[in-house]
Amino acid sequence: MLLENIFQGEFYAKFLQNPAGTKLHHAYLGGLFQHGVDVTKLAVAMGEQIDGVNLDLIIAGSLLHDIGKVQEISADFGFPYTTSGRFVGHIALTVLIVQKKAEELMTVSIQRLIIKKNLLQKYKKKMIGYQIKYEFPLFVQEK
Repeated sequence: MLLENIFQGEFYAKFLQNPAGTKLHHAYLGGLFQHGVDVTKLAVAMGEQIDGVNLDLIIAGSLLHDIGKVQEISADFGFPYTTSGRFVGHIALTVLIVQKKAEELMTVSIQRLIIKKNLLQKYKKKMIGYQIKYEFPLFVQEK
């Protein structure tokens, strides 16, 4: 339900159109969508090899991990950074988008917290002084 709530309307159209980068990886129209699909395929293939993994969470995390780039990078000529992209960046934008949509759904669950935690985990090395300690492996459901 969270994915359906995020990937709709103008936001979804931009997700399909925008690049994933400005110069290097997937820096072409439609690159963000392609990057999401590529990451999802790899993550699911790896997840299928591990017992107890929640593939729904893997798919959600894979598709959502860079959605802040919809608001960070423009699909205009040259793929310039937007104002919010320059000042906020896609990491924070991603978390804000997921948080807002989850709140709209009134979703309070361990899965929502796991998704947010995993989105931030991807970037913890880039965020000075930010640490997340795991009590259980990524995407593995607690029993």
